[in-house]
Amino acid sequence: MSSSLHFSIDKLISWPSHVEIDSQTIQPPLPQVPPMQRRRMSPLCKASLHAAFGLQEHGDAPLVYASRYGDIARSIELLTQLSDGEGLSPTQFSLSVHNAIAALHGILTNHRGQYTAIAAGPETVEAAFCEALGMLVDGAESVRLIACDAPLPEPYAGYEAEHSPLLAWGCVLRLSDQGPRLSLGAAQGCREDQGHPWAFLNGDAASHHHQCGKHAWLWQRHD
Repeated sequence: MSSSLHFSIDKLISWPSHVEIDSQTIQPPLPQVPPMQRRRMSPLCKASLHAAFGLQEHGDAPLVYASRYGDIARSIELLTQLSDGEGLSPTQFSLSVHNAIAALHGILTNHRGQYTAIAAGPETVEAAFCEALGMLVDGAESVRLIACDAPLPEPYAGYEAEHSPLLAWGCVLRLSDQGPRLSLGAAQGCREDQGHPWAFLNGDAASHHHQCGKHAWLWQRHD
């Protein structure tokens, strides 16, 4: 993605909020969801829907859903049941697939527009932004983006290099050539890795470097 492609971000919303990122005990109320359906939702699903509902005013704008692991805790529970010879719940299975949260949001809001689910390892956020920017270049006026992940449960927790808290956030992207704006592109040369871009998006730093294996990304803020 060329670094000359500038974009703006509207209404950055998250659960937990940026200042409460280490608080994982309270879940969003989600009054838009029927109580019986809400009880079946995982904490990750509830946090993601909170972010998505916060962007609802943008109507049928395309939606990009990004998650490295999705609702993997539910998948592990199903695999455990299979190994124990138990039957699987169709509802549990339908909520375990990677795009389930995005599809559930579409059902709850009657959203009939385009949505895409992205999983790209440690570059998931960057891949989602590239997908959204491609939609904007292709003619979309705005694109909603939801990114979410939770800590890996056992028995996979030990394989996660960094143990990040549960976090779901959303924003609206628009192309912009003037005023405060951001750009994203491949980083040139070696720099110190500054980790997940979430802190950069919530701050005012001029740039941010994210090293993902052999790939590196450079986020920049422009006035």
